[in-house]
Amino acid sequence: MTTGEFAQMINGEGWLKGKKCSLTVVKMLNYTHNTEYILPVKPSPNLQSQQSLYLYPSLGLFEGTPVSIGHGTSAPYESFGWPELKWGNLNFKPVSIKGVVEKPKFKNLECTGFILTNHKMTKWGQNRIELNWLVFSYNESKEKPRFFNDFFDKLAGTDILRKQIIAGLTPDQIRESWVPGLEKFKLMRSKYLLY
Repeated sequence: MTTGEFAQMINGEGWLKGKKCSLTVVKMLNYTHNTEYILPVKPSPNLQSQQSLYLYPSLGLFEGTPVSIGHGTSAPYESFGWPELKWGNLNFKPVSIKGVVEKPKFKNLECTGFILTNHKMTKWGQNRIELNWLVFSYNESKEKPRFFNDFFDKLAGTDILRKQIIAGLTPDQIRESWVPGLEKFKLMRSKYLLY
């Protein structure tokens, strides 16, 4: 959804506890939901490329785990790994970077993991949250009881995803559990879509 569409849905669904914003949304010419928008300014020092923006929703979930997502390297949000991982296509050592990240996970420790710079996570490619990396990392972890920290459920929105991964569900099974909620959401949002 565009910001304007979402704002209309907030008003229309009464999510502001009985209040409504004074809102005017101006429809854009020649725009569709398939129009790619390239940000002219980096939204964060850790989001340095368009690819990192596409990978952010998937790798952001790792903030609630002991896995590094490349903070303190030249490829934040384009890689993941940790010191105990025994295989991957990348070795990296997170360091302090003034003004970006002072205390990255595994600072000055050698990590093994995966570089995702060339992964087909684009507007027209695989534009969904990639769960394989998260499930793989949990399964490879030697510290499963401490893999998820208190922040993970907040990032995921509920405790359901964490419990599904611990229970051994596959990424496809987890995605399938989302279908009823997604269908309900698509129906609700349909009356607010402008494009």
